[in-house]
Amino acid sequence: MIEVLRVRDSDNTGYLFTPRVRFQTTDGREIEFQSGLRTNPPAYRTGQTVQVFYDPDEPRSAVIRGLFSIWFMPIILSFIGLIFAVIGT
Repeated sequence: MIEVLRVRDSDNTGYLFTPRVRFQTTDGREIEFQSGLRTNPPAYRTGQTVQVFYDPDEPRSAVIRGLFSIWFMPIILSFIGLIFAVIGT
């Protein structure tokens, strides 16, 4: 279950939206975490059901199963690496 929070951007000129997710682990514990993904417009809706990936030993480090949540940093770093490879050749 998701609740979408509105937070100020780093420049303090507008707002970004970040999901707060509540889920239940396989052993019955209820965990709540706030995603590090901040977007405008919001990537999720309040009340939307999503799948999460989590380590049973560290459920608070869970992430939403989604393209941006999982692959955002590898995509950015690959793009930067590609730029350096093109310049280097």
